[in-house]
Amino acid sequence: MWHSGFVVAGMVGLMVGASALARQDAGGDGRRETRGSGIDPEGEPERTGSWVKRVGGDVKDEVESVDRGDWTEYRCGRSVIDTPLPVGYPGPTAPGAMEIKHYPSVRRAEIVSNGNEDGMMGWNTSRAFWPLFQHIKDRDIAMTSPVETDYERVEDDGTLREGQWSMSFLYREPEMGETGHDGAVFVYDTDPVTVVSLGVRGDLTRGELRRAVSELSLWVSNSGAWEAVGDARKLSYNGPNVRAAYRWHEVQLPIRKRASVDGEGGASEPVERAPEASEAGDTSTMEVEWTLIDGGAE
Repeated sequence: MWHSGFVVAGMVGLMVGASALARQDAGGDGRRETRGSGIDPEGEPERTGSWVKRVGGDVKDEVESVDRGDWTEYRCGRSVIDTPLPVGYPGPTAPGAMEIKHYPSVRRAEIVSNGNEDGMMGWNTSRAFWPLFQHIKDRDIAMTSPVETDYERVEDDGTLREGQWSMSFLYREPEMGETGHDGAVFVYDTDPVTVVSLGVRGDLTRGELRRAVSELSLWVSNSGAWEAVGDARKLSYNGPNVRAAYRWHEVQLPIRKRASVDGEGGASEPVERAPEASEAGDTSTMEVEWTLIDGGAE
């Protein structure tokens, strides 16, 4: 269809330009990850910071970080993230890996849509993408990665039902711009959130998205320590200028510790150990990794 061709050509050109502009404008405080391995961390992470804990998965390639001065490029096999992440955000999860991650507050520009979220090139997706792109263009805000999509109406078994969903662009720093409405776009500061995340490589179809959510839901139900507390979301790190087979995504479920674990309920902090095999299913390839973001979000 002419519409699809027009959208693809326009989106590719703008995403390439936006990515280059974002790399030029990347600011912030130069925070970097420090990685360590082992089930138990040597020290407690800062409650206000970001942290990552590997809890399972089958990983072919690990994530490599490339210092670009005041931002970090990420590589994993043939997948590359060459657009800056928001300051303080944890790095991406390797395709095939499952991690518990804690995110700080971030300023996001969000647009809500109804119906089927129909993939990167779809009509409904394009109707959400373009107002967001125009919003950051009008405010002279550089593009960041990832683009986040939140889904409502997720069943207990992880099944996604047709319904309302939202797409969001993230500001690199919360001091940028102002909150409030800008036409159909709403800008606000999120609450910090803890999620269980599955890294995915390739063209993430709706069927594959459902399977990823179901896998995360199963892990949560088997963990004994965590419970799901919010809607599923997808983080997409690449635009249509990247070959579909190499696109990098994460599928996530917001979680919190069960009341029986911490005695208070809902505390967003790392568990003291990885789930046993009986709790988390097949963990024959489990490798637990702990990551702290230096000087996490205030």
